[in-house]
Amino acid sequence: MSASSDLEALCKAGALGRLDVWFASALSRLGGSSDRLVELGAALASRAVTVGDVCVDLRACAGRPVDTAELDDPKHVQGMRWPELDAWRAALQGSPAVGVRREGCPLVLDDDRLYLARMWLHERRVAEALRDRAKATVRVEGMDVEAQLDALFASVTEADSRQRDAVRQTLTRPLVVITGGPGTGKTTIVARIVALLAAWANQKVGRLPLIALLAPTGKAAVRLREAVESELGKLPLQQSFRGALVRAIEAMTIHRALGQGRGGERAVQHHRDDPLPSEVVIVDEASMVDLVLMSRLLDALRPGARLVLLGDEHQLASVEAGSVLGDICAASDALDGCVVRLARSWRYPAEGAIGRLADAIRAGDVDRVLEVLERPGSDEVVLRAPVGSSLPDELVGELQAQYRDLSSGDVPRRLAALQRFRVLCAHRRGPASVALVNESFVERLRSQGRARHETLFDGRPVLVTRNEHDLDLYNGDIGVLAPGENDELVAWFPTASGPRAIPPQMLPPHETVFAMSVHKAQGSEADAVAVLLPMEPSPIVTRELLYTAVTRARRRVVVYASRDVVAAAVRRRVARSSGLRERLTAA
Repeated sequence: MSASSDLEALCKAGALGRLDVWFASALSRLGGSSDRLVELGAALASRAVTVGDVCVDLRACAGRPVDTAELDDPKHVQGMRWPELDAWRAALQGSPAVGVRREGCPLVLDDDRLYLARMWLHERRVAEALRDRAKATVRVEGMDVEAQLDALFASVTEADSRQRDAVRQTLTRPLVVITGGPGTGKTTIVARIVALLAAWANQKVGRLPLIALLAPTGKAAVRLREAVESELGKLPLQQSFRGALVRAIEAMTIHRALGQGRGGERAVQHHRDDPLPSEVVIVDEASMVDLVLMSRLLDALRPGARLVLLGDEHQLASVEAGSVLGDICAASDALDGCVVRLARSWRYPAEGAIGRLADAIRAGDVDRVLEVLERPGSDEVVLRAPVGSSLPDELVGELQAQYRDLSSGDVPRRLAALQRFRVLCAHRRGPASVALVNESFVERLRSQGRARHETLFDGRPVLVTRNEHDLDLYNGDIGVLAPGENDELVAWFPTASGPRAIPPQMLPPHETVFAMSVHKAQGSEADAVAVLLPMEPSPIVTRELLYTAVTRARRRVVVYASRDVVAAAVRRRVARSSGLRERLTAA
């Protein structure tokens, strides 16, 4: 079979995109010759980045049949096999389009992993930067560190010793990675990290350091700053010192800190030759940071700056290519003690049903997951029949109760209702999806005369989907439409200083949010959560997605799914092809 017919069949089946085929064909034309094995590799390397992989692991697929389980139209590739490894490797090594562990070519082959050249460079830079930081230490003299820690943790009841270790590490190491599940105190200890590093800098150089609180989304950055400022108010600090410290903190998205525009790969203001001014950089929700963004951030850090990464290694990985936090944590033994794992959760007791369910999902224990979900008499965690094309009465009742609170009473009460109940869906479209819940429930309100306009009605919850810095609104912010002055509907959003009103016509792109995707819910929490999984197992529904969904709840989880779909989700892991873990451990 020719290269072009192979690529066309794979494209029709959904294993490749049209752009991947074009890239492989263009590479052949530029090279002056066509080699089926090289074209297949090039198309797969292009496709890899689209689906979240950093590279193509040739050893994982070579010589095997093309997996048709997740293809749109598998009949086009029935019986097709990937090339044998030796022949595939030899063809790539002999191609002028492929560099073997070197840059200067469109593709790079490294330890039987095939990369787009730019992804190989980013992965290598991230590994080198992390290894260099892991090997470095900072000498601290003239400060009684343990006395400082005693004072900072005096107000913490039953403090976890690992929290204290994490804060101590940030004083002596330029890289600290703090990972833990919901409620383990990651954001709580950020205030203590900030206070300790500020006290050390003030003693050493007579001024406070510039501190950047960063996150992949504006919502997460703002939430981190608010949590830090609140926690600083509880610490035994002089009023003038506390005020100066708050002023030394900036909170923003990673993209905004880097000055990244829309001009492509190099469109960043800060890089190695023009580094960030911050001396302390703390990144929250690090599991959502992709390889390219992490590479740019590491490249932009000034010499001597401290970097603290916070996140949950078991949550969903970034939407873009790579699983950087997961790779770092998997290589923790090679990073010389830079990774601190927090185990104890204060959001819910470990012996409680939600805690036991989260632990079982994380461990991949299907029997234990189903046992917790199906335990008779439990109201904290419940398994219900899957949702098809219509909403079950119980879910409708929950939504109606929430809507009553969203559409009556004062604005603070309405905003509080947003945190009491949340519907999370694995899919955006189709049965048991975000679209089904939002459209069905709005139609129900319309039939009751409550929503005469599809997007402008009292009590409509709205989710912002794009950052708008001028309005201080960010992707992921949630508000509610309610009367303002003159009884005209405005969108109200919660802030640290109280509700803030935005005229609906000024809102950035947004959508109704009676339900939202699990991906969008990362970093948030609610008293009760309803999790809607599809009728059949899906490649999107993984262990990480289910864990992320159930750990958004503080008090109650209802999972709408069949036993088979739950079991398939627990067994299926997000597996992203990457060489970062090996690069970190190889040193």
